[in-house]
Amino acid sequence: MMRNNEEDEIGKKIQSELQPFLTGIRNADVNSKEYKLFKAAYVDFRERHEHTKEIRGYPMKGLFAKTHMVKDSIQWMFSYLGLVESLGNALADVLIMLLVANGIDFHIERSSKFPRINHALTMKDLEDEWVPLAVKLNFLRENGISTLSSIVDTRTRNDIAHMRFKVKGNQVIIKGKPVEESLLESETKLLHASNIVTALLDKSAIKRIARKT
Repeated sequence: MMRNNEEDEIGKKIQSELQPFLTGIRNADVNSKEYKLFKAAYVDFRERHEHTKEIRGYPMKGLFAKTHMVKDSIQWMFSYLGLVESLGNALADVLIMLLVANGIDFHIERSSKFPRINHALTMKDLEDEWVPLAVKLNFLRENGISTLSSIVDTRTRNDIAHMRFKVKGNQVIIKGKPVEESLLESETKLLHASNIVTALLDKSAIKRIARKT
């Protein structure tokens, strides 16, 4: 679990990194293409976020306590994998759109369509072209949004997806730790970061959007 000072530090860093871009949206004309672009992305994000919360509740019931059952640990791991794929991608997508709305282009290299290089203008663009999560996080990191990028733990996600873990007796070991210890830390940070980003979008630059949708 995170300590209170660690939670506060993460919150301050995320707020500091997002604030210039949120200010850009807050100052944008409501009829501008930039404002409309981000409004659509924000609405999409909220829908995906709520869907993730609803669906995630089913596989996670009763799994926060140590059960000493391998099947429960593996169930938790694959639930975490789904969380990163859904919530991690949704967070990355909406923040990419925040950057795009502030004039920072995100280029998508398409394999079969022309033109080969396209500018992402919607969350759907990022989904349809199968942009890897790591590419999205690197883009955010390169543009100053590094705290969230480091919290979305793609390494653990990949370890689970490729079954790079061991079963020893009644314990599942991943990253050198029992799965309950390792995932609880990663999961707690991701959910905390998600709450911060969502609150900033709701309470800062996006108040006008929230009231009208």
